[in-house]
Amino acid sequence: MLLDYLDDHLLREIATYLSDHDLNALVQTCRRTSGRLNNDLYYRNIPSGERPYVLEWAVDKNYIGTARLAVMMGASVAYTQERYNPVLVHAAIMGNLDMVSIVLAAFDVNVNITGMYGRTALANACILNDVPLVKLLMQHGGPGLDVELPDGCGMTPLMHAAQCRSIPLFQLLLATGRASVHSRCIAGYTPLLHAITAACARYNAAECVELLLQAGADPCARDARDRTILRHAVVCGRIEVVKKLLDTGKVDPDAEEGEDGELDTAREMAKQHRTDAMERLLDNYKPVPLRISVELFY
Repeated sequence: MLLDYLDDHLLREIATYLSDHDLNALVQTCRRTSGRLNNDLYYRNIPSGERPYVLEWAVDKNYIGTARLAVMMGASVAYTQERYNPVLVHAAIMGNLDMVSIVLAAFDVNVNITGMYGRTALANACILNDVPLVKLLMQHGGPGLDVELPDGCGMTPLMHAAQCRSIPLFQLLLATGRASVHSRCIAGYTPLLHAITAACARYNAAECVELLLQAGADPCARDARDRTILRHAVVCGRIEVVKKLLDTGKVDPDAEEGEDGELDTAREMAKQHRTDAMERLLDNYKPVPLRISVELFY
């Protein structure tokens, strides 16, 4: 093809007079022409401040090279609209570390950008229990990474970590010193409550509860319906968690439950569920008054 013999500068000059459709057609004529005009095509498809279609496509299809070139050509990763996941959030959901690294290198990247359901890349990484991705976001975001930004349901990254029982995630988030153990979601649940009531709390529940208690979580906190954490633990049948809550010396198995005290207490719930071990544990529990405790250790 005669175009192959044209100087690169002359070929690019010709490209400036072509429409997007014609330039696309020209690029597809042969591989050599495609390589020489590829950058011009990217410039055409990456208008500043507009939706980065090329980058979105590359992230979705896991085309690392295309994504890298799109970012180099100035693709914006700050584009956002309702019911849309920005490319950083989408890359995080895909769980692709290389792709996330490329997006984080963009000129207008915002590590706290939110997508659907108000979730950040960090929140989605915690939902997926993706420890390497959380580490990458923390390394890039540094102090600017908001580890307390709640999603549309009021869920913080620590709450999402609590729901998947991930000890490494707990340690990473708590080590920042910025993740609050007292935050509440719309249902009034703290991270401690989420750690106890999550559907997958059959493993690591006691370890997660221990970490949260060491970080200052309140074992006496109640949810939006004024139910105690101890009652939730009894209902879920987590005897090892109940023991850790009782060991704090702050909880009361006979505390009123519900806004008007209309709900059964933790002790009554243990009897209803006929868990003998739980009943014995609660029966043997004797909270030590603060005054007596001080005198004993004076």
